[in-house]
Amino acid sequence: MLKVLQKREARDREQQERNQRLEREREEKLQRAAQEKEEKLREEATRKKLLTQQKAAEIEERRRQEEAARLAKLREQEEEQARLAAVRKKEQLEAERQRIKRITEEKETSLIREQKEKQDKHKHKIKHILAKNKLQHTENTMTTNTTFEIKKERHPAIPEENDVQHYPICNSGDSSEGEQVPKNPVPRWAK
Repeated sequence: MLKVLQKREARDREQQERNQRLEREREEKLQRAAQEKEEKLREEATRKKLLTQQKAAEIEERRRQEEAARLAKLREQEEEQARLAAVRKKEQLEAERQRIKRITEEKETSLIREQKEKQDKHKHKIKHILAKNKLQHTENTMTTNTTFEIKKERHPAIPEENDVQHYPICNSGDSSEGEQVPKNPVPRWAK
């Protein structure tokens, strides 16, 4: 009995040890599972954190690109406005230059017209004065009955016989002469 009891106790101890060992294994398994779960949660948190950082970086990059595009568009609009302002200024300067030119031409035309009118008036006055003087002169000469002696000078209208030179008739092949350098001498009566 003792032996049976000892065997029973040994079996109970073995059973207890086995239960304890199984309990330890189960606890170790649970601990490993908890550690693995914890590790997975940490990895998941790290991955989520990386994804969040990547998304934030992408959003920041997109925001920078949009800002750069907005600034480039703004700069382009300013350049276009500056170019249009330069074109408008150039057109205004050209219009002003044309206006000044037109005014100058109008003034010149007006001056020329005024000068011509003055000259015409002056000529008209001179003609009127000359006509008046001539009329007075004729009246004076009629009233005074003064006789004048007219000297007759001899101016031959017809050339004398020895002055006449006979010139050959020009053929159509002859070249014409210039006014400054005639081919033949000019006769005395033609001078």
